[in-house]
Amino acid sequence: MVFFSVASTDRSALADPMTGGNPPFEDCAPPCATSCYIPPPRCPWYFQADAVALRRETYGNISFASLGLAPPATVNPVNSVLSTSSMDPQFRAGAQILLGHTFGDSPYSIEGSYFWIDDWDSTADVRDLSGNGLLYSPFRNFGNPPLAGFDNNQVVSIQERSRLQNGELNVKYLLPMPGNGFRASFLVGVRYVSIDETLEYQSFLQTNNTQLHSQLLKTWATNDLIGPQIGGYFEFFSSLPNSWITFEVKGAICGNSATQMTWDSATNLNVQSDRVVTAFVGDLALMFNWRITSHCVARFGYQAMWVDGLALAARNLGPAGTALEVGPVNSFGIDAAGETVYHGPHLGVEIMW
Repeated sequence: MVFFSVASTDRSALADPMTGGNPPFEDCAPPCATSCYIPPPRCPWYFQADAVALRRETYGNISFASLGLAPPATVNPVNSVLSTSSMDPQFRAGAQILLGHTFGDSPYSIEGSYFWIDDWDSTADVRDLSGNGLLYSPFRNFGNPPLAGFDNNQVVSIQERSRLQNGELNVKYLLPMPGNGFRASFLVGVRYVSIDETLEYQSFLQTNNTQLHSQLLKTWATNDLIGPQIGGYFEFFSSLPNSWITFEVKGAICGNSATQMTWDSATNLNVQSDRVVTAFVGDLALMFNWRITSHCVARFGYQAMWVDGLALAARNLGPAGTALEVGPVNSFGIDAAGETVYHGPHLGVEIMW
């Protein structure tokens, strides 16, 4: 939401007790020479468009290969040579848009927003240089006992892809506050988050350039989160002409319709399961705003989003691989305890009319 700077020697005459100091709309030329502590008026419509770059971070390290036999009942053996930490998902670009409308002189406004990020695509592999096939998979506790085709291999590789989409519809209420260079709004709304992932696990034994056997295991995991959210929007005006800082915090409690499917190339067998769990979404954003013209503002900031209660592909490959042989490992057949953090900068403009 954008506000314009107003220069006035008698600020108390401009103040509005409801909005904390909103004079009638004007384009404010020339800009304030010294201080602009009174928040200027709001426009009926505003539109934001931002370029976004986010990095994806996951909690917990999942091992996919050990060099040599691991101790029994080991999740992450000390001789692990391939895991989720072997992959380094870089910043991925995306776009974010927002359209908002303020209802006349009331303190209420409504906003709809959406952003999406290009797929994160990370790969990692490991090779047993001895050529003896000493790489073991996690599907039977890293070779205790060995699983034909997946264990005693020479090469193991993994590829992980992940996609993020987010949509929101919020109502904001401008809180009545004194016009002292600070403004705050309370927001309530609904949020939708979609996180889709795939993980491919491939291993094979090669002797004299001849591939003796190869195994391919692939897991798909989808998460559709929807639920109510609340938050706050805070604006800090200073003596710097035509610029201000905004800080936004939001939290949502969502129902996550999580699904996973794992496919084994050797048996052409699928294991599928789904589950509805409670998930939480937390969102923080800090932005610097600079007014270019009376109807255009440049924006730069950094944002972070934390999500838990997720079915991540990496967390479902191991149990699903076991399930291909012995059936579902629990009553749900899906691990939905994953956590992910997305964070990165964004740069854009806001147009008001």
